Amino acid sequence: MTDEAGDAPEPFPGGEVAEVLGVARSGPDGASRIDLVLDRSLETYLKACREDPRAFEGTREILDRGGDADWQISVLAHIASAYSPASDSRAARLIDEASRGLRADPARFADGNAFLDLLERIGAELRDTGRKLARVHLMATLENTLHCYAIPAGSEPHELIHRYIGNLRHRPGDRIDQDQFRHIVRRVAGEVHRAELRRHPAWVEASRAPRETKRAPTECMMHWIATLARAVQEGGLPGQANRCEELLSDAKKRWLSHAMGFAETREFFASLKEQLETERPELAEVAGRLLSQMPGSPEENRDLVSHWASTLAQAADASTLDTAQQELCAGLLSTAREYLERQAEPAPESVRALLSSAESRLTAAGIADLGQLAGTLAARAHTKEQDELTLDKEALAFATRLHDNVYGRVFNSALVKSLVERPTSGVIAAASAMSKWLEQSLLREPLDAQCVWSLRGVHYMVTDYPRPWMSAVPGLLELQRVDKRDVHAIAAVIRNFLQQEDKNGPECIAVPYLIAVGFADLRKALRPSWSEAANGKYSSLLIPRRDRLDNLEDVPTSMLGSANGLYSSGRIVRTEYDKKVQEVRHIRRQLKAGAPKLNQGGVTLPHQPPVIEEDWMIRAIRPSTQVRPNFAHLMEEAGGPSTAPRRRNTLKETTRRFLAKGMTFGTDLSGVTNLFLHAVDDAMAKGFPVDAKSALLLAAMYLGYDGGHSLAEVLWVANALDGKDEGQLDLELELRNAPEPEQFIADYNWLYVLGDDNDVETHIDEAFDATTAYLEKYSYYWSPVGGEEAENVARARASA
Repeated sequence: MTDEAGDAPEPFPGGEVAEVLGVARSGPDGASRIDLVLDRSLETYLKACREDPRAFEGTREILDRGGDADWQISVLAHIASAYSPASDSRAARLIDEASRGLRADPARFADGNAFLDLLERIGAELRDTGRKLARVHLMATLENTLHCYAIPAGSEPHELIHRYIGNLRHRPGDRIDQDQFRHIVRRVAGEVHRAELRRHPAWVEASRAPRETKRAPTECMMHWIATLARAVQEGGLPGQANRCEELLSDAKKRWLSHAMGFAETREFFASLKEQLETERPELAEVAGRLLSQMPGSPEENRDLVSHWASTLAQAADASTLDTAQQELCAGLLSTAREYLERQAEPAPESVRALLSSAESRLTAAGIADLGQLAGTLAARAHTKEQDELTLDKEALAFATRLHDNVYGRVFNSALVKSLVERPTSGVIAAASAMSKWLEQSLLREPLDAQCVWSLRGVHYMVTDYPRPWMSAVPGLLELQRVDKRDVHAIAAVIRNFLQQEDKNGPECIAVPYLIAVGFADLRKALRPSWSEAANGKYSSLLIPRRDRLDNLEDVPTSMLGSANGLYSSGRIVRTEYDKKVQEVRHIRRQLKAGAPKLNQGGVTLPHQPPVIEEDWMIRAIRPSTQVRPNFAHLMEEAGGPSTAPRRRNTLKETTRRFLAKGMTFGTDLSGVTNLFLHAVDDAMAKGFPVDAKSALLLAAMYLGYDGGHSLAEVLWVANALDGKDEGQLDLELELRNAPEPEQFIADYNWLYVLGDDNDVETHIDEAFDATTAYLEKYSYYWSPVGGEEAENVARARASA
């Protein structure tokens, strides 16, 4: 969790008591598993509806829509999907019988009260089964905690967990409500966390999240931008407004070019503090404060030595030490004090050398506790390896904050939001040209095997997994009214949509979406040449460099790849292949059924207030909420320069550079960008009037608004693909700023080369305005004033 955007929401909402229920699911390997859900939607909800239908907005439908068989069937289908009752359970039989009855006799539940009675019976059955499953799942979770953390027998966490397991096993009649479940989880988590910190003292500083953790460079840079933007608005002394505007322009350029590594950002703020001390002391104070809040700051290094000196001062007089040991402590104390007098801004390397030397001497003298403290403090001295994230993954103290990158995520989301609401003329033209290409590529007459496969894939995705923005694309949602077996009707709906002129923003981003879902999963035998080339690039360029964990897609994608390989090599026949594909789709449905679905877009994380959230949006899963960098698994370094040292358990070079430079990690490198740019290349080769730069921006708008990728992830792939060497696409995107793909740093200033109008600049300005407003609203650190008053504001917020 990041402290930059307020507290994370409670895992269980307040209000009326809601019971924790277990819902049976099928796991990726086909084995059954149980997911916990919080039941607020059946008995309690329906009872309130009956007592006062006006108490809940919209719930009068249950009573008012008696006789609307289609709607009632959809309600039953939603309950079946959400709770997944076993096929032989009474709840499943009630749902099945009612659904079949409604199809045979639409007036069966013409009385809304009768339909409420049915839902209450279903709810009672689900609740009874769910209570049992919840207990089983909670016991398994607690036992798994014992195993995963290797909690020693006899320890407080061990005893606590066993006590809870015993209560759950021997008191089956007890109900588990939200407060009890939260209490169990918090107690167990707290005890395990404290036990881990006792075992690893060096983790303490990095584990005091959220309030004590140092701020990442992107957080401090956006804070500086917000401060300058406020100063420009408020004016100031004559002649100073221009100076603030210059500083603001420079800070924004740094932000857009991702010149936000740890060391360079510290140097930036240190220089500003010195420059502004005379002309704008209040801004110098802010710059100094931001510098002190970053890891590796001079203040942090001085604090380590000061803490060491104060500990030595106490130890030098300790009666438990002999004369030689006391003299050693006195000598080390003198050295530490002299160091502080000489070094106004001590470097982390010299701090580490001072403390490491003390550790060796104290250990040799038999003063183990002081030696251990010196070693712990030395390990906390910030180093170049920590700046550049070249340490083993387990030593990355600030990994979570770099992944959170709240203002990078907000800026990316705000930028695509502005672009989708008012697409540039170049984007509209690119969407129109790619629509014509797609019509020719997807809707050839007569429809061949590739067209049929692609059309059915599009229908499946739009019908089963509509995206949040599709409410604004009615021409595409028409597919939900079409039978999946009627390929010609599917083709007609898509053709009508593609032929629409003057597409709005959501309709524009639907074009790369259709290309992605229409061609991404084609069998090898059906792929056109451009798609086959894209697939080859995906395997050679992206897969070796990806360093992510995806809790929804990794398993089914691997299964689908295996099925494609078996079928293309002739080791399985078509019927077996189709069966495997259906199994993959079933697993995807099961996994996605348990994932949070929200009416949101953008790449903000679940605990960050959203930038894109609209009432008209469809509730769906955003990919960026399900994917995270691989900060855990041991993996060989791959995809880096041939001269790079090979180390185990380090981040891959591309991911390391992304996080170290402040680029936003959405879901790692973009496979859709690879596929889409190959399609653009094919369209250009066939004479369609596509501007490659505008087409790339169109892809970025789709992927960012949909919640899949940051602009940086899109530009990285585009840069790696573009060029004149064999196997590259000669698109002349003008992105190149490094000789090797791994060294590429996404520079959003590239956006300025796009426009034949001034729209892009306006969109960037709006994104900055939205991000600074977000910071002012949510950041724990924000205050328009400086110095002591700012710290008082921060303390007041913390106590509140």
